[in-house]
Amino acid sequence: MPLASEWSSGNGEGVLTERSVTLSYTFWRNPSNRDDPSNLRDLDEATKAALAAPPVRQLAPQLEEARQRGRFPMVWDAIRTTIVGGGEDLPDLGTALIDHATYILMNTFRDTRTAAINADPSSHPCTVDGAPRTEHLQPAPFELDAVTYSGLLLDTDPDVWAGGIALADRLITVVVERALLDSLDLRYTTVRPS
Repeated sequence: MPLASEWSSGNGEGVLTERSVTLSYTFWRNPSNRDDPSNLRDLDEATKAALAAPPVRQLAPQLEEARQRGRFPMVWDAIRTTIVGGGEDLPDLGTALIDHATYILMNTFRDTRTAAINADPSSHPCTVDGAPRTEHLQPAPFELDAVTYSGLLLDTDPDVWAGGIALADRLITVVVERALLDSLDLRYTTVRPS
């Protein structure tokens, strides 16, 4: 089951203008045996100790599950769906795809893609070295629920692969680490709340 996060923005007059939902996934190197040690991610000693220690207060079951997932690699914020309201137009797909890719690069590749620009490690990186740009995008087909749509592809960045489509009522962008590409099925499927 994916982990979801959501954020919204409005126009200051109580009208919702944009809402995005992102999905993150646990990455199983050996999905047939989730207890296989090869599924664990490399953790520093402080993180291992924190995960081994009991929580300081009782956690809701879904929070404890999320805490335990910290032992495994994640495909963070891989899928972003954006909708708009209040009579607003959808954002430009190319801009949205580059924004999503840059967000993943800032947060997943902070040490290698922002270190030279943001020398202070406590600062939040706001610039990515060699950041992708809209001119790096190329047209490409993507499948959603077994229907093929024209979209945009970013396949030139050394660290991430990205693709997206614009539908009449929403944008869907996907950004994943290039190192995981051979292990992932990149066909898009609508996920409906249960």
